[in-house]
Amino acid sequence: MASDFVMRTCTVVVAISALVSAIAQGAQSSAAPPVSKSPKPASGAPAQKPKSENKAPPVAPRGVPASLEPVATGIESLGMTLHLPKAAVFARDMQSATPAFVLDDRQDPPRYRCRLSILVPSELDATCESLVADHLHGMQDRGQKPTILANELLPCGDRDGRLFYASVPLDESTTAITGWYLVQMAPSQFLVCSVVSSSVDFPPVRTTLKDFFASWNFADRDALAVRQVERLKAGAELLEKIDPARLRAAASPAPRWFRIHRLDADGRPAEIGYMTLSSRPGLRGEVDSSRDPQRFSGIDRDEGLLTEIQSRTVLSIKDGAFTDTAARFWTAWDRQSESWSAIATDRIGTKSRSFAETGLRPPPTAAQPVPVLHVMTTSARIPDGTELEWEPDPRYYMSQGELWHLGRLLPRDGSFTGEFAVAAYDGRLAQLPIRQDRWTRAGTQWLLESQPGRDKPVERSWFDADGLLVKRVEADGTTTELSTQADIKARWKAAGLPIR
Repeated sequence: MASDFVMRTCTVVVAISALVSAIAQGAQSSAAPPVSKSPKPASGAPAQKPKSENKAPPVAPRGVPASLEPVATGIESLGMTLHLPKAAVFARDMQSATPAFVLDDRQDPPRYRCRLSILVPSELDATCESLVADHLHGMQDRGQKPTILANELLPCGDRDGRLFYASVPLDESTTAITGWYLVQMAPSQFLVCSVVSSSVDFPPVRTTLKDFFASWNFADRDALAVRQVERLKAGAELLEKIDPARLRAAASPAPRWFRIHRLDADGRPAEIGYMTLSSRPGLRGEVDSSRDPQRFSGIDRDEGLLTEIQSRTVLSIKDGAFTDTAARFWTAWDRQSESWSAIATDRIGTKSRSFAETGLRPPPTAAQPVPVLHVMTTSARIPDGTELEWEPDPRYYMSQGELWHLGRLLPRDGSFTGEFAVAAYDGRLAQLPIRQDRWTRAGTQWLLESQPGRDKPVERSWFDADGLLVKRVEADGTTTELSTQADIKARWKAAGLPIR
């Protein structure tokens, strides 16, 4: 019944999307409305501020409600920060050509779904109130019979904001709840968060959603740019301190076992994978474990830090499906070059298929003083592979091998805490984004809060006093936690899972 409700509420989501398109009529979602549709101020006169329907003074900031994550998430493309509902899943809408984000509460099925996007209506004098009125009329014109649950002012700082909810009968036994929260960001530009829920699930989450909306904070874009420059400067200074001695000291030869788990539908931790991590001095050619080091020549004999990772991830317990990954990352002691090889094999019963990724950043030469990073991916479907190339600025670039040793490479003597940014390849995105990190002391441990790319949700990693990884929690709740081989074997045996 729950999944049936989700399917039927898709019609409501489609209706909302259609209405947004109808209102926009060729609307754009750039940082500012199109010039052709914007009123031009008189020469030397400041642009007019949109007329506000909010007569109340701005509300003073308050503490973060218990229903929200204590640490704010930044959305650079929208120039804002917000506190996500606890345990929520937040991600960029990859189907949208413009900045848009989706959010749900990770229940099965979700109790609510939200989508944030920019709306630029064709009417130059549009307000939050007029857009909600158009939205309501559009629902009625399509034959829906909405019952208004809320249509109220909800300012966002000194910006106009309006919250609207309505119940819409889908049939005799099912009622959907649809909502809009709009904030006017500029003349003819609005941030809209659409909400879809059910009449059963909506009451307990309504307060959480209002807390979520109240946590929105918009920053000055110039200030954001300055802050990013400061992060990059801090990142460059940290990278400059990683000399061969520090990189050698980061090695941890003994394999460390990590349990990977996530809460199931009943709220209990469920085993979804495990991995081992080790590192030692090694030769570049050793990224290919099938090769004989005695036969290496040329740059394959270059020495550096060799990191090895092996993992198994559960795809489907019912179908006996798993992914086995073997990866090796090599970084030169002088940090000027790197190589890696990663092979992931999907296994379903006796069937298997493999995917491979190789990376190469050769040493600098007189002809190529800034080496090019080459990343090649191959699979059975694409045997010739797909190659990507970048020319990363070495002042801000961090290699794949260094990423696995961040806790060991960052200062743990108190000489540095705070934010920094570096460029690092992300295999999940097949991109070279600027990642943002915050390094702070957490009791006897160290905490690294990371946004692996622009507008990406925060991941948190804890390291012990020696800088060794203890625990990592990703945005979707996936937890990688230090364990032992015996403990993992026992857990997998109890769950009926095969371990290599």
